[in-house]
Amino acid sequence: MTITDIIEHSQSRYKIYIDNTFAFLLYKKDLRLYHIEKDAPLTESSYHQITQELLPKRARLRCMHLLQNMRYTEKQLYDKLCRSFYPHDIARAAIDYVRSYGYVDDKQYAQDYISAHISSRSKTHILNTLSQKGIPIDVSTEIWKNTATEAQEQIEKIQIENWLKKKNYDKNTANYQEKRRMSAFLYRKGFQIETIMRVLLLDIP
Repeated sequence: MTITDIIEHSQSRYKIYIDNTFAFLLYKKDLRLYHIEKDAPLTESSYHQITQELLPKRARLRCMHLLQNMRYTEKQLYDKLCRSFYPHDIARAAIDYVRSYGYVDDKQYAQDYISAHISSRSKTHILNTLSQKGIPIDVSTEIWKNTATEAQEQIEKIQIENWLKKKNYDKNTANYQEKRRMSAFLYRKGFQIETIMRVLLLDIP
């Protein structure tokens, strides 16, 4: 293995290339510790210490530091580690580590997110948001079923009524075409078509 390039990433960190391929990001002090110089060989021992000891420990600590300040899904943590140039296998191992101690739990994250927003956001909006955070739709849908109550439709009705007030829309005087346009607007907002129809007193064929 040969160090083919060392590129400064920030004031104290450097991107290390081995055999013309990016390998990892190291601090300036690491370069001295492992005798890393451009066009110089990297010993198997140093490579092993960096990839099997140094970086995995830093990745785990990074995860734990992030989780001290706020909650994350596994995908969010993984993306943050990758943006910090941790190798993919090391990032995944760090996620496995914090998961094993219960520091990250996607199902619990989804449960808490749904419980917190079920009264203010539509089901579609919530599930799409969770999907963007890395939680599969089938998983969040199942959790939704277990979390949602019989009052959910009533909650959506209240949300729709609030939208009607914002739009100065009177469902009692609106004509058929106005109701169709409003139903399309509400559908794009993620509300269930059946609930929209009932609130707007609209029978859509």
